[in-house]
Amino acid sequence: RDALEPGGGWRKAWHQLREQSLLTLTMAPLTLWWFGQIAWVGVVANLLAVPVVTLAQFAVGHAGCGVAVAVVRGGWPGWRLIVGT
Repeated sequence: RDALEPGGGWRKAWHQLREQSLLTLTMAPLTLWWFGQIAWVGVVANLLAVPVVTLAQFAVGHAGCGVAVAVVRGGWPGWRLIVGT
């Protein structure tokens, strides 16, 4: 199902939550061995931070691509000063 179809968004959210849980459970023994403890607050923080950072990274990356295209096509006059043409 697509995220835009009815029920598709919840399915996608459930899939991402399941992946995050599996990664946390997979990394927990290694974290415990390496650091000697597991910060359970980090699990909750990651559940909130990962989607927010991913959305921000996606938006900034696409905006940067748009700016790059505009600059290369000569849409920004300062580009000619930098390049020297």
